[in-house]
Amino acid sequence: MQKLFNRIYNINFYIILFLPLIFILRSFTLNFFVSFVAVSYIANCFIKNSWNFFKEKSVLFIFLLFIYIIVNGIFFSLLEIPDKRINYLLNLFGLIRFPIFSIAVCCIITKINRNQLKKIKLSYLITFLIVCLDIGIQYLLGKSILGFPPGMCFELSCERFSGPFGEELIAGTYLYIIGSLLIILFLKKEIIFSIFIILITLFFILLTGDRSPFLGFLLFILTGIIILKIKKKIKILIGILIFFITLFTIINFNHLKERYFNFINYSFFSFKNLEIKKNTEHQANFINRTEENPWIKHYNLAYKIFKDNPFFGSGYKTFRVICKEYVDPNFEKSQYKSCSSHPHNFFLEILSEQGLVGLSLFLIFLALIVYNFKFCINKKNTLISKKFIMITIFFLSIYFPFKPSGSFYTTWNSSLIFFIYGFYLYYLNSIKRR
Repeated sequence: MQKLFNRIYNINFYIILFLPLIFILRSFTLNFFVSFVAVSYIANCFIKNSWNFFKEKSVLFIFLLFIYIIVNGIFFSLLEIPDKRINYLLNLFGLIRFPIFSIAVCCIITKINRNQLKKIKLSYLITFLIVCLDIGIQYLLGKSILGFPPGMCFELSCERFSGPFGEELIAGTYLYIIGSLLIILFLKKEIIFSIFIILITLFFILLTGDRSPFLGFLLFILTGIIILKIKKKIKILIGILIFFITLFTIINFNHLKERYFNFINYSFFSFKNLEIKKNTEHQANFINRTEENPWIKHYNLAYKIFKDNPFFGSGYKTFRVICKEYVDPNFEKSQYKSCSSHPHNFFLEILSEQGLVGLSLFLIFLALIVYNFKFCINKKNTLISKKFIMITIFFLSIYFPFKPSGSFYTTWNSSLIFFIYGFYLYYLNSIKRR
């Protein structure tokens, strides 16, 4: 039996080793490997009767959240979904693999030796740099290495560059997550290499044209350099480099002018998006323009759904269906639509689909992440405490409430986020043992 466990551990180690590469592949491949790691871990727990991880309160509450989502979804399926109920329930029950996966990641990393850790760092760095290179090639030549064209192309210009991800415009999020993790993994007393990764990540996130990861990465880095005990000169240097690289890149790349300056002007200050209101008696003002912003339209709709279902929400993945009942056809004549597959904000997605109960469990989970800062209060100068501080800030930056996001439930998003949560648990356990 022990030989079997060792073989499974070795397989899981290689899955974690090549996971950044697996994330580039399609959801079926990612689903298979994430599920394999989760199932093998839970089987190991049953055989050894070991459930120590539930002593960590944040783990307990994230499991309670997912169990609640599943139970709430079952009741919704019985009442509202006569068709495709089996597929709906299978997807629903499959959600539990994500928190299990994060615990498995932590356990695998805990058991690795220094040589294996070096392999992980090198594998992640090489994959990250290849993705950066592919995005650069796509920008310069109009096609990625695999022949994928850019996205959101209008006339002679394109606004989004996704590299190996093709039509899925998620390259910015990938660079934000993997780049930030690399900064933490390579963080040492000598910070020069970490600064190099910061600048590379910043530049290529900007180049992708993806705004939300840029905001998240900026929050992570700026908060990190403020909180960490490092030399003031280094803090100032990093701040100056970030400012000038951001300014230089946005000014000198035409598609970024469109993504940042023109988008803000169009969404909040231009009258072009108010053509449908010309015949009304009300004079256009800032509030009218704000309502035409695509994210605000999603948020307003999510809030309306929440008001009608305040305690338990509308149910798992129902925003895409129920939103049609709330849409004003006259208002939908504008460029941006209210209806979408999700509200593009983690908090509003949970609030509208899981109600106050679901949001409360999620907020308790995040509060416990913040509360765990207490373990490094007296150890701020140690390397492990610095890494724990950075992974905590990074994880919270992913869930920053005032930036757009993907869906909370998708395989790609959840696998990526709970992969990082696994590293968070690893550093938390490491600092607790010291």
